[in-house]
Amino acid sequence: MTTEFRELAAAILDEQLRMDPVGATSLGDHRFDDRLPASGPDARAADLATHRAGLAALAALPPAADAAEQVDREILAHQVRRAVFELTELCQH
Repeated sequence: MTTEFRELAAAILDEQLRMDPVGATSLGDHRFDDRLPASGPDARAADLATHRAGLAALAALPPAADAAEQVDREILAHQVRRAVFELTELCQH
């Protein structure tokens, strides 16, 4: 697995946990225990922009080094695409 992908994946996952402090706590990550999830249209728009930037960064990576990295990339991209879809739906209502 390339260092570039590992670093990007860690950054994306950290952002996801930061945006969902309750989810982070349920996973055992207590770095964000002092926060509540941001809400409202501005917060959702900011989260959507963050997720879209993560997808763009994933797409800009050079080809995966091996099959394991290809799978990890696709799992992460799927997770981020799902978040984009859910936030897009929320922003429309």
